[in-house]
Amino acid sequence: MAFLTVDNYDDVKEMEFKPLDPGVYEVFAEKRDLGKSPRTGTPYTEFVFVVRSDVEQPGKKRKVWHRFWHTEKTVGIVKGFLKQLGVPTGVTFNSQEEFANFCLMKPVKARIDIEEYTDKNGNRKFKNVIRAFYTTDYPGFQPEAAPANPSNPFLDDGKPLEIDEDDLPF
Repeated sequence: MAFLTVDNYDDVKEMEFKPLDPGVYEVFAEKRDLGKSPRTGTPYTEFVFVVRSDVEQPGKKRKVWHRFWHTEKTVGIVKGFLKQLGVPTGVTFNSQEEFANFCLMKPVKARIDIEEYTDKNGNRKFKNVIRAFYTTDYPGFQPEAAPANPSNPFLDDGKPLEIDEDDLPF
C-alpha cells in the first residue's frame, strides 16, 4: 500500500501563510535554541514565541522567532527583556543555557511588526519581527499541554514513559 499517490490536485487548497498584522500581542517563549554565528562566533539565543491562546486576541497560537545576541553591546537589550519578564535585580545566570531555560513559558507582551526581505532566489517576502517587549497584562499564565520536561517531551517529571503492549500498533 502506497503512502501517497499524486494522481491529481483537485483536493489541493491554496494556502498563503501571511504574517500577523502589526500590533502588541501577549506571547510566551515555547522553545529555545542556542547557537553561534558561523562567521563571527557570536553566541545567540533564539526563542520561538507563541501568541497566547488564553487571551482574547487575534493570531492565537501563531509563532514568531526572535534572536537575542550575547555581546557587550547587546547586554542592555537582554536585560530589558528580563525586566519585562519581571526578573528582579540581583539575579545571576551562570550560563546561556540557564538564561534560555529560565525564559521558557514566561508570559510577556511583544510589539510585532512586518519586515520585508529578499529570499535566496531573489523573491520579495515578508516576515514578522519582534521590535519590543512589555510586561504582560495577564500574568496568571498556564501553558496548555506544556510538557513536564521541555527538553524531552517523552519524560514525565524524569520518570520513563510506560507503554503497554495494547498501545503498540504491531
